[in-house]
Amino acid sequence: MVKTLLIIDSSTDDYCKLFREYKTLRYRHPATNEELEEELRVDQASWEDINLSAYSDSSGVVVDIEAARYPIIGSPQTEFRTIKPDFVLIRNPPYGLPTADYRNLLYGFAYGGIPCINSVESHIWNLERPLVHAGLKSIQRRLGKDRFPLINQSYYPNHREMRFTPSYPLVVKVGHVHAGYGKMMVTKPEDFDDLASIMALHSDYCTAEQYVEGEYEIRVQKIGSHYRSYRRVGASSWKANVGSAVLETIPLTEQHKSWIDECATLFGGMDILALDIIHGKDGRDYILECNDSSIGLGPEHLEEDMLIIRDLTMQRMAHTFSGGIKQTGLADTSSSAGYKRLEVELINTDNKKIELEKKVTDLTRQTQEMKEANAQWREYANHQFSKVFTGGLIAGLAIGVLLSMSFVLWRRR
Repeated sequence: MVKTLLIIDSSTDDYCKLFREYKTLRYRHPATNEELEEELRVDQASWEDINLSAYSDSSGVVVDIEAARYPIIGSPQTEFRTIKPDFVLIRNPPYGLPTADYRNLLYGFAYGGIPCINSVESHIWNLERPLVHAGLKSIQRRLGKDRFPLINQSYYPNHREMRFTPSYPLVVKVGHVHAGYGKMMVTKPEDFDDLASIMALHSDYCTAEQYVEGEYEIRVQKIGSHYRSYRRVGASSWKANVGSAVLETIPLTEQHKSWIDECATLFGGMDILALDIIHGKDGRDYILECNDSSIGLGPEHLEEDMLIIRDLTMQRMAHTFSGGIKQTGLADTSSSAGYKRLEVELINTDNKKIELEKKVTDLTRQTQEMKEANAQWREYANHQFSKVFTGGLIAGLAIGVLLSMSFVLWRRR
C-alpha cells in the first residue's frame, strides 16, 4: 500500500527535498492496533497547476497536475501526472487576487473528505476577513477587551452602508485579499465618501478600523507546539508588510503566547497560524488579524521552520490514519501563572539554543571553508613558486651557457 501526500505550495520552497528521508509512514491500524508501515509518496504543486474531481464512492479525490512552469529540479513537476492524495498540506492561499480563485478546488478536498493541514474547515473560514474577525471577536467576548485587545472594526457589505465610521484616521480593507492589497488609509470624511463611490462600481465588501500609529508590528507564529515571535518595522510604508522592512526575532511573551493559543482553537483547530499585533506609540498592543497555514516564514529561520512543518505533517498523518481524534490547537488550561511563565521561558530558551547552535554550525562551516581556501592557496602558491624557481633555474643555466659560448668565441678570435 502507498500513502500519497500532496503539498500545495509554489516552487520557491522545495518540500519534496525535505521529505526524501521519509520513505515510509508508520501508524497503528485503528481497529487492530497493529503497527503498519506503508510507502510514502510526496508531490508538490501550486494551485494554478491543479485540477480535480471528487466522488462520493471509494474513488475519493483524483487530482490532475500539470507540469510546472518553473519546476523544482529533481522533482516530478516536469511532467503531467495524476494522483489520489491521502493527505494535503496547504501552504498557499486558495483565494487571492481576482485571477487567483481556487476555492472550488478546496471544496473538492472537503467533498472527498481528504484530511489537511490546516483543516479544510479552517481554510474555508479563513477565506474571508469578516469571518476571521468574527472568530477573534468571539474570543474577546469570552475573555474581555483587556485580556484580548482586538482592534475595533466596522463591516460594510456594500457602498450604501458606508455612512458611519470609527474616528479618523482609519484603515479601510476591501475584500478578502492580504499582503497589503486592497488596503488604504483614509484621513478625512471626504476621502471616505470618494472611496464609497468607487465601491459602488464593485460587489466587494469592506471593513474600516481605527488607524493605530505604531512603533512596530509583532508577528507571533505557531507551528504545532513550536512558537516564534518577530518584530517587524516597515522601512518604506505605513504598511509594515509591504515594501522593505526590518525583521527581528524577539522573545515570546506569556501574553502573546496565550493570545495565539486561543486563536489556535478557532475554526475546528489550527496547527499552523500567525497572529499579527501592532505595538502602538501609546505603549499598548492591539491585535490586528490571524492568518492560517499559508503564512510566510521568516528568512532567518526558513529552513528550520520548514523542517518543523515537515515533522508536524508526519505526526498528523500518522495520527489521522490511526483513527485518532485531533487534539491540536488546544489553549493552555493551566491555572498556574508560574507554570505558564516557566513554559514561555523554556520556549524562548529552546529558540535561543537552536539559534546559537545554528550560529556555531555556520561558524564551523565558515572556518572549514577558510581552512580549505587557505590550503588551496598554499598549494597554488607552492606550485607557482616551483614554476618560478624552475623557470629561473632554467633561465640561469641558459644564460650561463650563452656566456660560456660567447667567451669561447671571443678566445678563438
